[in-house]
Amino acid sequence: MLIASAGNPIPVSLFSMVLGLSGLGYALLSGSILWGIPQGVAEAELLLTLVVWGGLILTYLVQFLRDPNLIAKEFHDPSQGSQAALIGISTLALVPGLVRYSFAGACVVAAAGISWHVGFSLWHTSKLWQGTRDINDVSPALYLPDVAGNFTSAAALGALDQADLAWLFLGAGVFSWLTLEPVIKSSIWHRPSLPPSRRSLVGIQAAPAVVCAASVLLVNPQIAGPWVMMLLGYGLFQLMQGFRLISWLKMQRFTHSYWTYTFGMTSALNVCLKLALAGNVAARALSLPLMIAVTAFIIYLFVRTVRGR
Repeated sequence: MLIASAGNPIPVSLFSMVLGLSGLGYALLSGSILWGIPQGVAEAELLLTLVVWGGLILTYLVQFLRDPNLIAKEFHDPSQGSQAALIGISTLALVPGLVRYSFAGACVVAAAGISWHVGFSLWHTSKLWQGTRDINDVSPALYLPDVAGNFTSAAALGALDQADLAWLFLGAGVFSWLTLEPVIKSSIWHRPSLPPSRRSLVGIQAAPAVVCAASVLLVNPQIAGPWVMMLLGYGLFQLMQGFRLISWLKMQRFTHSYWTYTFGMTSALNVCLKLALAGNVAARALSLPLMIAVTAFIIYLFVRTVRGR
């Protein structure tokens, strides 16, 4: 799975695997409080996440050293290039787990992730400002650099008790999301149907609202008001819309980019669990069905990924 070769390089979209695995690990930690799930299960899941991330980073580095032109081509791809933001996003997703064991180590990882996010996002977005982009290349993957990157940076800083800095990134993420959403939806609605090879990217559409809510709760755990539930509701509605399209999505063969669905799914689950622990009745009712569904989906994706098809 994580071995790169000249004939079978790993795509940068595979880094989204870390988002699903880490999100499930954090959900299991909350589940240990809510339902008595053994905490060792969550710790094993987070350890697996760290191993997968380390393997992906090492493999991608080897791949770059072997064929830098291949990596450059992927970064410059007009429809898929924004997924390179996943390298920084997946790195930042480790921070809330690492801080439990090593504050210094979590700080180093957060610094590396934020550096990648800011550097890549500025480079990628500056290309958009220069125009000449084909509307057919616009997809939900555009959320990754400016929206997901900023939200996960805020979450990492929140986990490190740097709330003032975290709110800066949250602001950048929120307003980037609000400006990109109408552009992305309009481009998809008013053009020919997405080709099968790019349909799984629709899974990213559900992520911004719930990733925002999850990040806010990491920055300030005491915030559990109605507007957080509103973000959760919007994210869940987007997820339901995505799964309503399952027959349309299945026209595409299995691909690693299906892991992008897990970013929104695990974020929604973690928001539900934290709100349930805070006493929210609706969140408590949603938590167990979501936990079962998300866990089953991630196991399915993991098995298919390991098998290579």
